[in-house]
Amino acid sequence: MGVSRYELVKTILSNCVAPERVFIRDNQSYCAILLDDNNRKPICRLHFSSSNKRLIVMRSERDDRGRQETNQYPIETVNDILNHTDELKEVVVRYLDESS
Repeated sequence: MGVSRYELVKTILSNCVAPERVFIRDNQSYCAILLDDNNRKPICRLHFSSSNKRLIVMRSERDDRGRQETNQYPIETVNDILNHTDELKEVVVRYLDESS
């Protein structure tokens, strides 16, 4: 079956944070990957609809309505997530810096 997308993200982030601090929450339309199981610390979202598979990485900026801005990337295979390793790590490092 191979590695799941969630497990791959946990592995990518293991250089920044202990893997047991990375959680997944399933939703009907996407899976949210969170730091410390805290919905105020979203790392990314994985959308799996058959026509529009994508990775959404959270940014630190907020728009004029207070919503967190994101970068969105199409993903065809699990390995496409590896192209965004640095950006995923930056999100976690930002949360760790905020809590210090």
